[in-house]
Formats: sequence, C-alpha cells, structure tokens
Amino acid sequence: MRVITEGKELDDNIATQAMKLVMLQKPHLQIQPTSISSIPDLLQYSDDDTIYIHHNGARHFTTSTSMGGKVRTYDSLNLTPTTNLLQQITAIYAPNNNSNHPRIQQMIHTRIKHKQKGSVDCGVFAIAYAVDLAFGEDPRDIANIAYSQSCMREHLAAALSSGTITQFPRRRNLNSIMKSSLRIVERDPDKNDTEERRGEEGTTNDQRDVGGGM
Repeated sequence: MRVITEGKELDDNIATQAMKLVMLQKPHLQIQPTSISSIPDLLQYSDDDTIYIHHNGARHFTTSTSMGGKVRTYDSLNLTPTTNLLQQITAIYAPNNNSNHPRIQQMIHTRIKHKQKGSVDCGVFAIAYAVDLAFGEDPRDIANIAYSQSCMREHLAAALSSGTITQFPRRRNLNSIMKSSLRIVERDPDKNDTEERRGEEGTTNDQRDVGGGM
C-alpha cells in the first residue's frame, strides 16, 4: 500500500489486485493477470469482450479492450506502442495468435486528451481506464475523461483496503464552478442606464471567455 500512497511506480501485483475487484463486481468479465515480465506467450486469446492492463516492457502501463467491437488502447502519455506491447495485444485479441500472420480486424490507438502529469502515475491511469470500461463507459469517450490526478492514488488505496472499487474521481467542470460562483446582484435604481448596460456587457464577455476556454 505504501507504493500507492507514497507516489511510487505501481507494480503488476497492484494492477492485478485492482482488476480482481472489478471482476468481483462484474463477474461476466474475465481479465487476465498483468505481468511486469511482459511475456506475450503467457497470455491467452479471448473471444469475449475483455480488458487488459499491459506493461509495455519499458516501465509503462497501458490499457486495452475489445469492448465496442474494436480493439482500442489507452495510454496516459500517448506513447508509441512498443513491439512488446503489440505482441501482447496480438496474443489477446488475434484469433490466430499462434501464427506468423495474426489478424486483428481493427485496432485504434486512442489519443488521450487529458494526459497524466509526471512520469509515475501511468499505472493508476491504466487502472482508471479499465475501471471505467468495466463500469460501462463508452470506449470512444475514455479519451476525453479528465481525472483528478491528485485524488487518484488515495481512491485506489481506499478501494484495495475496502475490497470495493468504483470509478475514479474526475476534475470538476470549470464551467459549472463559474456558474455556481455567480451571485445575483440586485438592480440598483440609482444607476443610470449607461452604467447598467456597461455592466451587462461586461458579464456577457466574461461568460463568453469561460465558454471559449473550455
């Protein structure tokens, strides 16, 4: 647990424990254990929808899934897939994975919009992607999720302690924060019409700036 709370790189055991919690809540999913040795021959082809957390052989975790009818990968740093990672994906998702010419109908390397900060939280993000997929998030929408990175490790540690895992916290929507902080100002009858119009125009411009920045 200290690996999680002290901000260190996660290991394959933590990823596997997290996925076991997912399977307890989603028993229809059969998720293979993550291995930091990254040996593709240890992986089995899955003909059902599945999720997998990969170690790419270069100190980095990514997530893949076949949910939604296509094989998709999710990488919190948008790195180019390593040869080892591609071999793992082939082993899990290609029907003839024991031949020299594997076939995957379509594979999409999803471009993550909100990447992780720093270099040690890839494992936490990989678990978060996997949990969201298991809990029914559309595979096409994962790329747009903005996680609250400062809260993710605490969330993971709590899940492993309690034996129940839930979706990871998101950042609050800036638009919602701005709207909730607006105060209703009573109209001042002593103000002249010009001042009121100027004030209204200023408010409109502020709102437009917030909307345009999203």
